[in-house]
Amino acid sequence: MVHASNIPIQIQMPMRTTYRWPNRCRYCQDRENCPVQDLVMENEILKEEIRVSRESAEITASLVVKQFEATERILHRYQVAEEKYRSLFDSGPNPIFVLEPTDQRILDVNPAALAAYGYTKKELLGRTFGELGEFEIPEFGLKSEVPSDWTDGCVIHQKARHAKKDGTPIYIRVKACPITYQEREALIVGATDVTEAIERDAQVFQSSKMRTLGEMSAGMAHELTQPLNAIKIGNDYLRLKIQKGQEISSSEIIKISTAVAEQVQRATDIINRLRAFGRKPDFKKQPLNINDIVKNVLKIIGNQLSLANINLIYDLSADLPPIMANPNHLEQVLFNLVTNARDAIGQEAEDVGEERLRELIIETYTEKEMVVCAVADTGAGIADENRDKIFEPFFTTKEVGKGMGLGLAITYGIVRDYGGNIIVKSKVGKGTRFELRFPKA
Repeated sequence: MVHASNIPIQIQMPMRTTYRWPNRCRYCQDRENCPVQDLVMENEILKEEIRVSRESAEITASLVVKQFEATERILHRYQVAEEKYRSLFDSGPNPIFVLEPTDQRILDVNPAALAAYGYTKKELLGRTFGELGEFEIPEFGLKSEVPSDWTDGCVIHQKARHAKKDGTPIYIRVKACPITYQEREALIVGATDVTEAIERDAQVFQSSKMRTLGEMSAGMAHELTQPLNAIKIGNDYLRLKIQKGQEISSSEIIKISTAVAEQVQRATDIINRLRAFGRKPDFKKQPLNINDIVKNVLKIIGNQLSLANINLIYDLSADLPPIMANPNHLEQVLFNLVTNARDAIGQEAEDVGEERLRELIIETYTEKEMVVCAVADTGAGIADENRDKIFEPFFTTKEVGKGMGLGLAITYGIVRDYGGNIIVKSKVGKGTRFELRFPKA
């Protein structure tokens, strides 16, 4: 703000005149020892000081008037600007919050925020922004301080899950910028309601996961049969011993009970993996090692690859930096790529009518500032005319009933949402390689 006191005003100050005394006193004609001359001199000096003081007072009054007029002009411009931006603030279609930068306390809200959240203005003022919900990266949130080097204004751009006054969830995408609010630093946070998009994507994602679980049901049934058979054999052995009246030693009981406990734990682990994979994921991101995701996926689908006579080869880098992602979403991404590779290998066998090299290769490594997870196969490959279409929703080259064409579209959306990209390399009859590239956390 420009203060009136800083406005330069040119002032012409009065000049003090020098009083010249006559050579001789007009009363006694004495030049040096006149008794009247001193009084006359003091009187003239006093007159001069009164004149200068009067002129200075007039100039000071003029300066005050000019400063007051300048201040009025500045205040008028400030009021016009404040009314303009207040009008924009109040009429904005999306929720807007003004926050204290240190503790995110709400200083002001616009009517759209009140309508979206169902609170009154009195109920929101003074609360912290964090009380309304949580961000997809919880530990990130909003900056606790306003950095001194903010130039572009944008400090955060991520999703948050908030709750309305009645408890209804609302998903928003926020953007915060530094402002001056009532002559102090503050944050202005604009929120865009993305609830419909989030819920729609979640439904499509969950539908894809249920279809994946359906495809894996045969493999899961086979995998669960093994521990159940082991338990049955142990129980049958004990039953036969008892029926024949044979003595069962304590070592045999310990051995069989230990084996049964191990098989029960194995079956429990399989069921827990399926439950974790099938649950509806939240929207939070967290630091994770992509190797852990690969291992979790292979625990579930690895047995199916063995049943399909596919040789699984994987080379996982031991010193991978973490990436920011949702583990459930990333598991679905890898499931989509691995099942596509499995189908491509099966399609190649059908096309050529003979068994060829059946390999599925998974690699993880770092390249510059990116973490890479590559899934390659020796399957049928992708024709050049289809390579640009594979990420389109509902595009598929599979037979009717064997694919909806959503797997790669979902994969593409998830990877891009995490700031990554996908590179596809393929040659018909030789195989395909998908490279998922994510920025380091």
